[in-house]
Amino acid sequence: MNHLRVGGGSEFVLFELPAAEVCDGWYYMQVSVAVPGFNGSVQAYLEPADFRHFEQQLKVLHETLRGTAELRPIEKQVVVVLAGNGRGGVEVSGELASTTSQNKLEYSFEIDQTYLATTLAQLSEFTSGSSRADA
Repeated sequence: MNHLRVGGGSEFVLFELPAAEVCDGWYYMQVSVAVPGFNGSVQAYLEPADFRHFEQQLKVLHETLRGTAELRPIEKQVVVVLAGNGRGGVEVSGELASTTSQNKLEYSFEIDQTYLATTLAQLSEFTSGSSRADA
């Protein structure tokens, strides 16, 4: 199973991708969020293009430590936003919603820049695999 982790320790967003894609190139993924006092997980459909766009933005954030990188799929069941403060601190925030969107977990936590390299390496695996699938 491929995975993508944003954050570390006890505060993170984790995307877990089964080996197989679903129809029309969409991924059916388990997405989990853990923050102090709360955790949750949902099954969500995400497109490979969502991850490629996020990867481009995250590369710039990693290089400059400024700006934002956003994963905002069409379905908006999962939203992840990383915002750099220019000094190495990164705020991670977003939402995780049930399929009916009646229940929603809003979260926010901080990480430092050292976590970005691992996230980018994992993201590269997602996007390189999806590029082959889109061809």
